[in-house]
This record gives sequence, C-alpha cells and structure tokens, in this order.
Amino acid sequence: MTPFMIVNANMAQINASMLHRPGHPEITVTIPDLGLTKSHRHSELLSTMQFQNLLIAKRERCTDILDIGHPGVKKHLVLVIRMLEDELDK
Repeated sequence: MTPFMIVNANMAQINASMLHRPGHPEITVTIPDLGLTKSHRHSELLSTMQFQNLLIAKRERCTDILDIGHPGVKKHLVLVIRMLEDELDK
C-alpha cells in the first residue's frame, strides 16, 4: 500500500466491498465490520494520473511475476526440502 492510497482512498470501504481474494473467486474473504457509516466516492481518485501510474506499475509487477517467475527459487526449495528431510531422518 502506497502513501498515496493511504491518503486518498477509503481502504476500509474498498476492502469491505471485496467478496473474494482478487483473482481468486474461489477463495472467500471475510473482512470484519469496521463500523463504516460514511461511504466515499473514488471516481476522482480513479481519474488521477498518479493512481493510474500506480495501477499500471502494479499490473506490470504482477505480469512480470507470472511471466518470469522467481529465478532460482526451485534450486533453493530443493535445498530446503533436502535439509528438512535430513532433520526428520535424525
């Protein structure tokens, strides 16, 4: 979460409106009631260049993770699994 979003968005209202984890409709999210009585229109926020740039940067980061992955993770996971198995065998 960026300072821009913290200052300009009603994050409690946005979170309360979500029924599932973004991109995973099969995973239900339960957000506790924070006592929201005042709603906030985010149309002005959505039209700002700063928010749009933030959104594009986030999309690119997610796309990079999906397309490129995490180089070297498999090698490290194999090592960690081997170490765990060695410990369990003791």
